[in-house]
Amino acid sequence: MNPDAGLRIGPGEVGDARAVLALQRRVLEEGGSFATAPDEFRLTEERMKGVLSELIGGGIFLVARDDRGVLGALLVHRERIRALRHVGRLELFVHPDARRRGVGDALLAEAVRRAEADPVLRKLSLAVFADNAPALALYRKHGFREEGRRLGEYLLDDGTPRDDLLLWRAVPGPATEVRRRARATPRGR
Repeated sequence: MNPDAGLRIGPGEVGDARAVLALQRRVLEEGGSFATAPDEFRLTEERMKGVLSELIGGGIFLVARDDRGVLGALLVHRERIRALRHVGRLELFVHPDARRRGVGDALLAEAVRRAEADPVLRKLSLAVFADNAPALALYRKHGFREEGRRLGEYLLDDGTPRDDLLLWRAVPGPATEVRRRARATPRGR
Protein backbone atom coordinates (compact mmCIF):
# COMPACT_ATOMS: atom_id res chain seq x y z
CA MET A 1 0.00 0.00 0.00
CA ASN A 2 1.32 3.44 -0.86
CA PRO A 3 1.39 5.92 1.96
CA ASP A 4 -1.06 8.80 1.86
CA ALA A 5 0.04 11.81 -0.14
CA GLY A 6 1.51 14.36 2.23
CA LEU A 7 2.90 11.72 4.59
CA ARG A 8 6.45 12.57 5.64
CA ILE A 9 8.81 10.06 7.26
CA GLY A 10 11.89 11.42 8.93
CA PRO A 11 13.98 11.65 12.04
CA GLY A 12 12.16 12.66 15.17
CA GLU A 13 13.23 15.42 17.51
CA VAL A 14 13.17 15.84 21.27
CA GLY A 15 10.43 18.40 20.65
CA ASP A 16 8.20 15.52 19.45
CA ALA A 17 8.04 14.11 23.00
CA ARG A 18 4.52 15.39 23.74
CA ALA A 19 3.14 14.13 20.41
CA VAL A 20 4.79 10.71 20.79
CA LEU A 21 3.45 10.39 24.34
CA ALA A 22 -0.06 11.26 23.13
CA LEU A 23 0.29 8.69 20.34
CA GLN A 24 1.43 5.98 22.75
CA ARG A 25 -1.46 6.77 25.12
CA ARG A 26 -3.97 6.63 22.27
CA VAL A 27 -2.66 3.22 21.11
CA LEU A 28 -2.74 1.89 24.68
CA GLU A 29 -6.30 3.17 25.20
CA GLU A 30 -7.38 1.25 22.12
CA GLY A 31 -6.09 -1.94 23.76
CA GLY A 32 -5.04 -5.22 22.25
CA SER A 33 -1.61 -4.36 20.86
CA PHE A 34 0.55 -3.80 23.94
CA ALA A 35 0.73 -5.43 27.36
CA THR A 36 0.77 -2.11 29.21
CA ALA A 37 -2.69 -0.96 30.30
CA PRO A 38 -3.44 2.78 29.96
CA ASP A 39 -3.58 3.21 33.76
CA GLU A 40 -0.12 1.62 34.05
CA PHE A 41 1.52 3.99 31.55
CA ARG A 42 3.33 6.58 33.64
CA LEU A 43 5.96 7.95 31.30
CA THR A 44 6.22 11.73 31.69
CA GLU A 45 7.08 14.23 29.01
CA GLU A 46 10.43 14.93 30.71
CA ARG A 47 11.33 11.26 30.81
CA MET A 48 10.22 10.84 27.18
CA LYS A 49 12.54 13.70 26.23
CA GLY A 50 15.38 11.75 27.85
CA VAL A 51 14.46 8.57 25.97
CA LEU A 52 14.27 10.45 22.68
CA SER A 53 17.60 12.21 23.36
CA GLU A 54 19.25 8.80 23.82
CA LEU A 55 17.69 7.49 20.62
CA ILE A 56 18.77 10.53 18.64
CA GLY A 57 22.30 10.08 20.00
CA GLY A 58 22.63 6.37 19.31
CA GLY A 59 19.48 4.64 18.15
CA ILE A 60 16.82 5.28 15.57
CA PHE A 61 13.85 7.57 16.15
CA LEU A 62 11.51 8.13 13.23
CA VAL A 63 8.15 9.84 12.97
CA ALA A 64 5.47 9.79 10.33
CA ARG A 65 3.62 13.06 10.09
CA ASP A 66 1.27 14.94 7.87
CA ASP A 67 -0.33 18.35 8.19
CA ARG A 68 -2.41 17.10 11.15
CA GLY A 69 0.63 16.04 13.20
CA VAL A 70 2.39 12.83 14.22
CA LEU A 71 0.63 9.71 12.89
CA GLY A 72 3.26 7.14 13.82
CA ALA A 73 6.56 6.68 15.60
CA LEU A 74 9.25 4.02 15.39
CA LEU A 75 11.98 3.65 18.00
CA VAL A 76 14.99 1.38 17.81
CA HIS A 77 16.71 1.17 21.18
CA ARG A 78 20.39 0.28 21.14
CA GLU A 79 21.78 -2.03 23.79
CA ARG A 80 24.43 -0.53 26.04
CA ILE A 81 26.66 -3.51 26.77
CA ARG A 82 29.26 -4.40 24.11
CA ALA A 83 28.09 -8.00 23.64
CA LEU A 84 24.62 -6.74 22.63
CA ARG A 85 25.39 -3.44 20.91
CA HIS A 86 24.72 -5.01 17.50
CA VAL A 87 21.04 -5.52 18.49
CA GLY A 88 18.32 -2.90 18.08
CA ARG A 89 15.01 -3.38 19.93
CA LEU A 90 12.16 -2.02 17.84
CA GLU A 91 8.89 -0.41 18.93
CA LEU A 92 6.26 0.82 16.48
CA PHE A 93 3.18 2.93 17.21
CA VAL A 94 0.66 3.95 14.55
CA HIS A 95 -2.42 6.01 15.36
CA PRO A 96 -5.57 3.87 14.89
CA ASP A 97 -6.99 6.38 12.38
CA ALA A 98 -3.82 6.11 10.26
CA ARG A 99 -3.59 2.32 10.04
CA ARG A 100 -3.69 0.43 6.73
CA ARG A 101 -2.62 3.60 4.95
CA GLY A 102 1.05 2.73 4.59
CA VAL A 103 2.30 4.56 7.69
CA GLY A 104 3.78 1.51 9.47
CA ASP A 105 5.12 0.17 6.18
CA ALA A 106 6.92 3.45 5.41
CA LEU A 107 8.33 3.72 8.94
CA LEU A 108 9.65 0.14 8.88
CA ALA A 109 11.18 0.55 5.42
CA GLU A 110 13.05 3.67 6.53
CA ALA A 111 14.16 2.04 9.79
CA VAL A 112 15.58 -0.96 7.92
CA ARG A 113 17.36 1.38 5.48
CA ARG A 114 18.94 3.29 8.37
CA ALA A 115 19.84 0.10 10.24
CA GLU A 116 21.59 -1.27 7.14
CA ALA A 117 23.68 1.90 6.92
CA ASP A 118 24.70 1.59 10.57
CA PRO A 119 28.22 0.15 10.97
CA VAL A 120 27.33 -1.76 14.17
CA LEU A 121 23.69 -2.94 13.97
CA ARG A 122 23.34 -6.54 12.79
CA LYS A 123 19.96 -7.52 14.23
CA LEU A 124 16.59 -5.90 14.78
CA SER A 125 14.27 -7.59 17.24
CA LEU A 126 10.81 -7.02 18.67
CA ALA A 127 7.99 -8.72 20.54
CA VAL A 128 4.40 -8.86 19.29
CA PHE A 129 1.27 -10.66 20.45
CA ALA A 130 0.94 -13.92 18.49
CA ASP A 131 -2.69 -13.10 17.63
CA ASN A 132 -1.95 -9.65 16.18
CA ALA A 133 -2.28 -10.73 12.54
CA PRO A 134 -2.00 -7.26 10.93
CA ALA A 135 1.23 -6.47 12.81
CA LEU A 136 2.67 -9.90 12.03
CA ALA A 137 1.92 -9.46 8.32
CA LEU A 138 3.66 -6.08 8.32
CA TYR A 139 6.75 -7.34 10.13
CA ARG A 140 7.01 -10.42 7.91
CA LYS A 141 6.75 -8.23 4.83
CA HIS A 142 9.92 -6.50 6.06
CA GLY A 143 11.85 -9.72 6.61
CA PHE A 144 11.19 -10.41 10.28
CA ARG A 145 11.02 -14.07 11.32
CA GLU A 146 9.95 -15.84 14.44
CA GLU A 147 12.77 -16.42 16.89
CA GLY A 148 10.71 -17.75 19.75
CA ARG A 149 7.33 -17.91 21.41
CA ARG A 150 6.55 -17.22 25.04
CA LEU A 151 3.45 -19.27 25.76
CA GLY A 152 0.87 -17.57 27.97
CA GLU A 153 3.34 -14.78 28.69
CA TYR A 154 0.53 -12.30 29.28
CA LEU A 155 -2.72 -12.79 31.12
CA LEU A 156 -5.66 -10.57 30.27
CA ASP A 157 -7.88 -9.16 33.01
CA ASP A 158 -10.49 -11.83 32.20
CA GLY A 159 -7.90 -14.60 32.67
CA THR A 160 -7.26 -15.28 28.97
CA PRO A 161 -3.58 -16.04 28.26
CA ARG A 162 -1.83 -14.45 25.27
CA ASP A 163 1.33 -15.73 23.63
CA ASP A 164 4.15 -13.37 22.81
CA LEU A 165 6.17 -13.86 19.63
CA LEU A 166 9.78 -12.79 19.49
CA LEU A 167 10.69 -11.67 15.98
CA TRP A 168 14.04 -10.78 14.50
CA ARG A 169 15.56 -9.62 11.25
CA ALA A 170 19.17 -9.75 10.15
CA VAL A 171 20.65 -6.39 9.22
CA PRO A 172 23.21 -6.78 6.48
CA GLY A 173 25.24 -3.65 6.38
CA PRO A 174 28.55 -2.11 5.39
CA ALA A 175 30.63 -4.23 7.78
CA THR A 176 28.88 -7.42 6.65
CA GLU A 177 29.68 -6.68 3.01
CA VAL A 178 33.37 -6.01 3.80
CA ARG A 179 33.66 -9.34 5.66
CA ARG A 180 31.86 -11.17 2.83
CA ARG A 181 34.27 -9.75 0.23
CA ALA A 182 37.30 -10.57 2.41
CA ARG A 183 36.23 -14.23 2.64
CA ALA A 184 35.70 -14.38 -1.12
CA THR A 185 39.16 -12.99 -1.92
CA PRO A 186 41.78 -15.74 -2.38
CA ARG A 187 44.70 -15.55 0.08
CA GLY A 188 48.00 -14.24 -1.20
CA ARG A 189 46.57 -11.53 -3.37
